[in-house]
Amino acid sequence: DVLGRFGNVQTDAQLTRSSNFTRLRGTPSLLYLIGLAEDPGFADSTSGVSRAPGNNSQTGLDWRTNARTRIPVLYGSQIMLRASYGDRTSENNGVVSRTSDLRFPDLEVDSGRVATALVPGAACGLEIVIDGIDEPTVAAAMAAGIRAAAAPGIVGISAGNYGGKLGKFHFHLHQVLNAS
Repeated sequence: DVLGRFGNVQTDAQLTRSSNFTRLRGTPSLLYLIGLAEDPGFADSTSGVSRAPGNNSQTGLDWRTNARTRIPVLYGSQIMLRASYGDRTSENNGVVSRTSDLRFPDLEVDSGRVATALVPGAACGLEIVIDGIDEPTVAAAMAAGIRAAAAPGIVGISAGNYGGKLGKFHFHLHQVLNAS
C-alpha cells in the first residue's frame, strides 16, 4: 500500500498581520502599540486618533501552511516530499494587492548510505594510478609503493583491473612482491 510507506507527516501554519501608519494625530491604543491590534484607534470616536495629512498606511495579512514527509525507497534511500501554500493580501494607501503561491510537489532525494567495498575496519581508501613505459617498470613501482604503504594501522592493500579496460597487463600483487 503506497500510503503505508509514508513516514510521519509534519505540518505547520503561520499567520501574520501587520499595519503601519506614518502620520497620526493622537495616541494610539495600548493594544496597537504592543502589536495586538491592527487599528490604532480610528474605530473608537473617543480616542482622538486620526490620520494626519501626508499619512501613508499599509496593512497586510499573510498566512502559510506547510506539510512534509519522508518516503523510504530502496537500500536506505528516501524521498522527502514537501508541499506549501501561502496567501498574502496587502493594502497600501487604499490599493489592495493579493498574491498566493502553491509549491507541490517539492521533492528531494536522499541516497542513503552508499555501499562500500572497503576492507572491514578501513576508514578510507586511496587509489594510486601507476603509468610506466613497460611491464617491469610498472611492477617495480608497484612493489616499492606497496612496501612504503605497508605500515602499522594499514588494514589492507588491494588492486583492481576494471575488467582489463585500463590496459593489457594484469599485475598480481603477491607475484609483484615476490619477483622484486
